[in-house]
Amino acid sequence: MWLSFSESDIKLVKAALAKKGDKYSRVISDRIDEQIKRLKDLQPYCEAAMEHYQEESLEIDDDAVVSKGDDDGAYVMAWTWVRDSELKTTKRARRLATKK
Repeated sequence: MWLSFSESDIKLVKAALAKKGDKYSRVISDRIDEQIKRLKDLQPYCEAAMEHYQEESLEIDDDAVVSKGDDDGAYVMAWTWVRDSELKTTKRARRLATKK
């Protein structure tokens, strides 16, 4: 599952966790901090993906999900636009339409 939080959302969550003050809240807050550091460390992959692969039909967010592998590189989440008219041209759509 992928969730996207703004910086202000993260501050609200961390403030609520700090107010609660129990050990579980501290663990969650620490994990949030670890993820923020990880995202900052992986930011160069987003920038490289935008520079080399982004085009009219492929968009990459500034804060895209990055999955660093054991090899030399990482996967960067990208978005592609699909027109409604293209749905009618897929094999699956044609197959479903003929079953009606």
